[in-house]
Amino acid sequence: VATEFETTAEQNGLSLTVNLPPSLEAFGDEVRLALIFRNLLSNAIKYTHSGGVALTVTGDTKNFHISCKDTGVGIAPENLDKIFIQSSDAIKDMGFGLSLVKKLLEAMKGNVEVKSVLGNGTEFIITLPLNKEEAA
Repeated sequence: VATEFETTAEQNGLSLTVNLPPSLEAFGDEVRLALIFRNLLSNAIKYTHSGGVALTVTGDTKNFHISCKDTGVGIAPENLDKIFIQSSDAIKDMGFGLSLVKKLLEAMKGNVEVKSVLGNGTEFIITLPLNKEEAA
């Protein structure tokens, strides 16, 4: 999925880094995961005007973790709790995609947290179970 965004990132003068471990085997709905990646990468590139976006996947014995981190505009602290609400007036253009991300993750027994500093970028951290039965 990340390769879909390489040209857009390059056209905007941004770096796009993808870090995937060679041996991590994760289970989950590939269609849902692709939608999640597309939404996060699309927003990261859209709201990053210089620097770049990094997508990193790691794992431990129970979960795998996906970090989508950018050097973009960031999100104001008072808006962090609103970004996953569909059609949020406070965060135009993010409401539907991020509410979909959250719903998809919940359906796969996962969760998402967000860290952001206004003016210094945002990081979305996703945790999903490695166990095939739990991720179904």
